[in-house]
Amino acid sequence: MSDVETSARMRRLSSPAAVGLARLCEAFDDLQTVLRCCELLVGALTQASGAPGAEGPVGADPVSLEAWWTTALLSYGRSFEPTGDPLRPPPLVPEDLETAVGSAEATTWHELLLQLRNHHAHLRTNPREHVTVAVVQGDGGGAEGVAVTSRQEPAVDEATVRRTGAVAYALCALIDARIEQEQRRLWDGVDGMEAAALDGLEPLVVETNATVTDPPS
Repeated sequence: MSDVETSARMRRLSSPAAVGLARLCEAFDDLQTVLRCCELLVGALTQASGAPGAEGPVGADPVSLEAWWTTALLSYGRSFEPTGDPLRPPPLVPEDLETAVGSAEATTWHELLLQLRNHHAHLRTNPREHVTVAVVQGDGGGAEGVAVTSRQEPAVDEATVRRTGAVAYALCALIDARIEQEQRRLWDGVDGMEAAALDGLEPLVVETNATVTDPPS
C-alpha cells in the first residue's frame, strides 16, 4: 500500500463489492479495537493481582475495566451484525469462526460474547448491579421499614479476556486476507477504465492522506 496526497483525484465506488470491502475494513478496525481493549484489560487485571511483570495504566479501576470490556463487546458484535439486506451480508458470519479459530467450540464462545454484549449495552438495565427493594419485617410480624439491597454482577476475568482476544486475533487474520482478495477483485474491475467513465463517478473529497493499494504487478 502507499499514501496519496489530498490533491489526488479520487472517485467513489458504490458497487456492492465496494460497499462490501468498506465493511470488511471497518470490521478489521473493530476487531483491532477488541484486541487493544483486551490488552489493556489483561494489563490492568494482571497488575491488580500483583503478578510479576504486570503492566497496566490504571490497575483494576472498575470504571476503566467496564469501559474497555463494553467497547470490546460492542466492537466484536458489529462485525457480525446483519444488514437486513440479503445482497449485502455482514463482514463475518458464525460459520467463519470455525474456519478462523479451528475449533467448533468457538461458535459457543461467540454466542456467549453476543449475550454479554446485549447485557452490557442494554438501554434500561444496569449491567453492574441488580437492585431489589424489600420491606423489613420485625419480630412481631409487622413492617418496620424499607430496605434497598443490591447484588453486584461479577467483573470480567483475565481468562475470559484472553480467550476473547485470541478469537479476535484469528478473525483479524481472516478478514485481512479477504480485504486483499476484494481489493484485487475491484482493481480488476476498474483497471483500464477510460477517463470519461471515471469522470462520471462521484468525486470523493478526502481531508487527510488516504491509503491505497498498489495495483497488482
